Amino acid sequence: GFFTSMQDFLADNLGWYYILISNVYLFLIVIFLLGKWRNLKLGSPEQKPEYSLWAWFAMLFSAGMGIGLVFYAVAEPVLHFIHPPIATTNEIIKAKQAIAVTFYHWGLHAWSIYALTGLVLAFFAFRYNQAFDICAGVEVLFKRKFSSFAKTFVNSLAVIATSFGLATTLSYGSLQISSGLNHVFSIPESKIVNFILIAITVFLASLSVCLGMDKGVKRLSEINLGIAAFLLFFVFFSANKIPLMDSFIENLGYYISQFVHLSSWTEAYESSNWQNSWTIFYLSWWIAWAPFVGMFIAKISKGRTIKEYILGVIIVPVLVTFFWMNTFGTAALSIELLGAADLHQAVEENISTAIFIFLDHFALSKQTSILAVASVMIFFVTSADSGAIVLDILASQGKDDNSPWQRVYWVVLVGLIAAILLNFGGMHALQMASILFALPFSFILLAMGIGLLRELERCKEVSLDQSK
Repeated sequence: GFFTSMQDFLADNLGWYYILISNVYLFLIVIFLLGKWRNLKLGSPEQKPEYSLWAWFAMLFSAGMGIGLVFYAVAEPVLHFIHPPIATTNEIIKAKQAIAVTFYHWGLHAWSIYALTGLVLAFFAFRYNQAFDICAGVEVLFKRKFSSFAKTFVNSLAVIATSFGLATTLSYGSLQISSGLNHVFSIPESKIVNFILIAITVFLASLSVCLGMDKGVKRLSEINLGIAAFLLFFVFFSANKIPLMDSFIENLGYYISQFVHLSSWTEAYESSNWQNSWTIFYLSWWIAWAPFVGMFIAKISKGRTIKEYILGVIIVPVLVTFFWMNTFGTAALSIELLGAADLHQAVEENISTAIFIFLDHFALSKQTSILAVASVMIFFVTSADSGAIVLDILASQGKDDNSPWQRVYWVVLVGLIAAILLNFGGMHALQMASILFALPFSFILLAMGIGLLRELERCKEVSLDQSK
């Protein structure tokens, strides 16, 4: 009750701040992309990228938003269509608005938060051979007069927000897998099933961290990207009620035309609580998760130039996310427009079942539902795996050469937290608690970005053409 009331208070009184600061982060990313230092490498000038583009993109999605894309691709557009943020009776406008708002929540602003965090961490770690330090850019801004207590406090915030947020995600992930198993194999949903799923995830994630990044997260991410691509194109070529390529171009254009409005809409003239439940929740959630996802992105981006890093982390994932959301969302809305009541009823009753009810409207529904469960399960494991790696680095003052058993400890700990949450019904409370950490970290992230700008301006070795 306390954490929920605090989150409601922040959303009611500081919603404008979250809207504003997310635009500032995006503006900073554009500055880094277009600046004279854009060809500077994250590492030494001769450093080559550690991972191929395919492996890099696969891991970006697995750690960034993979499980959320499966969870919300059908549910969110349908909910925005049923309960439009801006009331209208025009069905076509409602459909376009539903997709555009979904694009806004999962697009440029979200990935710019992750990209900015990762860029600062990667620059100082790889350029100066430092530890991965959340406070690196902040120390530059304050001329390195940053006490050990302050550094400990900042890192503690990051550890708590990451561990609690990860535990909440594992809890919700187990619920969706449980719903999928119930839908496909009629396995009853229960706490025992959820505990077993968490235990299996902890075991697989522990095995993955022991195998290392190349044999663990990388390989699982590549497998899952293949499964996700199959599901995407299966729906794309099976949903013939609305031409999905036509709708993608039109919805993308509508989002671009509404970009300034969506990015600055604070619901000042509406007596509604819609934005607090959706936009403010998402923006604060992305900020709260920035230490986790940003740290992981930084770790896998050694050897990329600043320009290549930003284009890779922003443009490609955003376009693929848009294409994914448009394919599943528009196909779901076409089913809704044809009057199939089972879809929106399923979404309102239990979001975790939405993807499976949706797939029932296509051929091979059982097979594709099994693939969807497998995809969520692998995203589940890679989230736990990458989260354990990041937590281990954060709790070790940026050191990245610790024993695999230390990372196993974090996997087990987060799994235990998730199991306890499921048993005592505390998932929502802990989710709200982790989001509260978004407020102090939003200031830290801003300081990190400005500190990196100052450092780049100070560097005498930065030239217009690094090859000279």
